[in-house]
Amino acid sequence: MAPAAPQFYLVPRDNALEAEYKRGFDVSKLFPLGSVGICTKRDETAYRETLDEMRAVARDFATLPPEDIKAKYKTERKESLDKKTAYAIADVRKHGLGDENFCEGAFRVFDRRWTYLTDQSKGFLAFPVYEVMRHLRHPENVAFCCSKTGRSDEYHNYFVARGFVSKDVVCSLDSVIVFPLYVYPGDGGLLDGGGRRPNLDAGLVAKFAEATGLRFTEEKEETPGTFAPADILGYVYAVLYSPSYRARFKKVIPTMTDSGTNGYAYGVITKGPTADLIDENSTNATLYIEYYLNTEVGNRVIESKELIGK
Repeated sequence: MAPAAPQFYLVPRDNALEAEYKRGFDVSKLFPLGSVGICTKRDETAYRETLDEMRAVARDFATLPPEDIKAKYKTERKESLDKKTAYAIADVRKHGLGDENFCEGAFRVFDRRWTYLTDQSKGFLAFPVYEVMRHLRHPENVAFCCSKTGRSDEYHNYFVARGFVSKDVVCSLDSVIVFPLYVYPGDGGLLDGGGRRPNLDAGLVAKFAEATGLRFTEEKEETPGTFAPADILGYVYAVLYSPSYRARFKKVIPTMTDSGTNGYAYGVITKGPTADLIDENSTNATLYIEYYLNTEVGNRVIESKELIGK
């Protein structure tokens, strides 16, 4: 046993394997913009199954006196520093009931809900994380979501979502970090004029291009010899769900039992991937996210035997 910075583990570790694991890239470096998901402090009120239900809630906050709101919505009967009924009322009355303030997204895995979303912190939502969520209001965008650590060495949380993302989307016990695939110059709403760009590190994209021999395009094309942001996302997602990747690095991917806290070195969890560890069927995982891993890209990365992000 040889404890070393920065974690100083007091248990035996395979240092050679850990060094191999850390040669890969960190997803927080691949996706420059990211943050924790939305924290409402009033989930039962703030998330609704239909747009009409969400409009009705917002209308109540826009028109009813505080005492009536507190009587109707039990989430308002207790307040905290970040959640007060008066803050929510002020937010809704300031921003109004226009379509631009209603957003559908990921409340839980495969459980989509509606919410009222503005740029006001400590408003209707305690922490809307608008600097990130505004980019996910666009229906063509998606986000990669991951927890800082897994609950065990058999269980890690990786998910891809469309629309806003709740901090509890994959697990009510752990907050997720949300990385949009694209960022937009405006608010990212339905009327945004376009001009989006990939939320990807140019240096790492260049290494993907070098390893595959393909040309990067900011949007998906049918042109032979190209790859796009969706392919990079699909590749990362496939590797993280690859049985061979997980089996090889099982003892070095951080878990709650290693750290004792959810705050442990969040970037380390998705370091990798090692291209020659992708098993033949791992790309099937991308079917769950409505994107596919371009076979030309995937095969060239695998055949290159290169460590992406080296």
